[in-house]
Amino acid sequence: MSSNQRFDFRTKLNELAQNQARKAISLLGMSLPASIVEVTGQIATVKFEVVTEGYVLPPVTIPIMTSSYVQQPFQPGDKGFVMPVDASIFTVAGITQGTANLNPMPNLSNLVFFPVGNKLWPSVDPLSLVLTGINDVMIRDKTHQTSLENENIAWTTLIADLNTLLLTIGAGLTTPTVLPPILATINPITARI
Repeated sequence: MSSNQRFDFRTKLNELAQNQARKAISLLGMSLPASIVEVTGQIATVKFEVVTEGYVLPPVTIPIMTSSYVQQPFQPGDKGFVMPVDASIFTVAGITQGTANLNPMPNLSNLVFFPVGNKLWPSVDPLSLVLTGINDVMIRDKTHQTSLENENIAWTTLIADLNTLLLTIGAGLTTPTVLPPILATINPITARI
């Protein structure tokens, strides 16, 4: 028997183990760049911003990394990346019912979208928290009220100054009139003065 016809069991066993490892790795989710195609609340359909050879990664609908306390106004075209989770995230995101388990998941079904910064964004004060909304910015508690540090003192002073000004204006009219005072209980955020 020539040496070319011999079967090397150790080499074949090693190749088999490597092939099995490659198959297992291919089933795992990957962190990939992505952009939002469509968004409903804090659940987004994303497309992958990566070039693939011979196959196309389909868009997936996944939760956005956020919380009920800070909900950002994500828009189609916003860029970021997806990151896999070891179990299905759909149950805690409210997409499906039941409880997550550790059964193997398809590699595109356990992803979460994370936004990422961009060099092309306009620069802002690096020492300030900047909140930007598409239509508006809302700061509220669950009763739709707000309380900011020192806001109450500033608001009370503003109301007192406005009421003094109303008294002066009312007294200076051709027919002196007492204008109704502004109530100090008006919520400055709701009133949008």
